[in-house]
Amino acid sequence: MQLLETIYQGESLNYLQATESFQAVLQGRVEAPVVAAMLAALKTKGESVEEIAGAAYALRQEAVKFPQSDFSVSDCCGTGGDGLNTINVSSIVSILAATAGVKIVKHGNRSVSSKCGSADLMEQLDINIHVSPEQSKQLLDDVNFSFLFAPDYHPGVKHVMPIRQSLKTRTIFNLIGPLANPALPEVQLLGVYDKKYCRPFAEILKILGAKKALVVHGSGLDEIAVHDSTFAVSLDDGVIQEFTLSPENFGISRHSIASIQANDVEDNVAAAKQLLKGQGSDAHIDMVAVNCGALLVLNNLADDFKAGTKLAKELLKSGQAYQQLQKIKEASYA
Repeated sequence: MQLLETIYQGESLNYLQATESFQAVLQGRVEAPVVAAMLAALKTKGESVEEIAGAAYALRQEAVKFPQSDFSVSDCCGTGGDGLNTINVSSIVSILAATAGVKIVKHGNRSVSSKCGSADLMEQLDINIHVSPEQSKQLLDDVNFSFLFAPDYHPGVKHVMPIRQSLKTRTIFNLIGPLANPALPEVQLLGVYDKKYCRPFAEILKILGAKKALVVHGSGLDEIAVHDSTFAVSLDDGVIQEFTLSPENFGISRHSIASIQANDVEDNVAAAKQLLKGQGSDAHIDMVAVNCGALLVLNNLADDFKAGTKLAKELLKSGQAYQQLQKIKEASYA
C-alpha cells in the first residue's frame, strides 16, 4: 500500500485516500502485516479529522444497509475506554428518549472496555438484538427504538479483529465505532474518553452529514458528568461551538463518581430496571436525566438543558419508560 509511506513520513491521508484505504481493508484486500503497520503508524502519527472521517465513512459504506427513514433518527453512544465503569448510561438514555418520542437507533456491541456493553445490557433486558434490518426499521416505526448489533452489520471488521487484538492498544477502530451507525443518524449525542477528541469529532460528524450533535467529555467520563464539569462541542446545521457545562446548568446536585459506578453486568441490569421503573437512586436518576435531557434538546423537545433534564426525570418517575421497555421487548420478538 503506497499510502503507508505517506503516513510513515508523518503526513496525513486526505478524506478520499482514507476512505479507499479502509474500504480495501474491510474488503479483505490488504494483507494483515500491512494493516497492522497502517494502524500502528496512524496511532503514532495521531489520526487526523479526515482520516477518522474517511475510515468511518468506509465502515458505513461496507455495512449491511439499514432502510432509510423519512424522519430524523438519533443515536446516543460513547467511545468507551474511560475506564471508570459507570452504569451503562447511553443504553438507558436511549430507551428513555424513545419514551419521549425520539426515534432512536442504538448501534452497539458487547463489552470491550467496560463491565457491561450496550449489547450485554439489551440481552439481559430480554431485548432481541439479532433482528433483520427490515424488522429493526419496523421497530423504529412502531416503538421509536431499534438496536443494531454491530457485528451483524459490519462483516468486514472480521478482517481486522485478530490484528487489533495482537496490537493490544487502541487504534482508529476504537474511535470510529460510534461514527459507524448504519442508520446514518442526523442527530447524535456522542461521548469521548479524552477531551482532545471533542472538537475533531464534531468536525467529523459534520463531514458525515449530521445535522445536530453534541460531543461531550465529562471530567474523565465519556458522557455528561454529574460529579464535575463537562466540556462540550455542539454542531448545529454546520455551526460548531465549544462550551463548558456544570451540573448546575442542568438543575441538579453534584454526585460522586462512586455513586454511579457498577461492578458487573448484574449491577448494570439492576440499575437499569430500577431507573426505568422510576425507582433508581438520586445519583443514577440525575446521571441518566442530564444525558437524556441533552438528547431531548437536540431533538427540539426541550428549550434548554434544565428543561430537558426536568422532562427526563418526569418520564422516569412516571414509570412510562418501563412500559416502553416492555413494548420494545415484545416487538423485538414479533
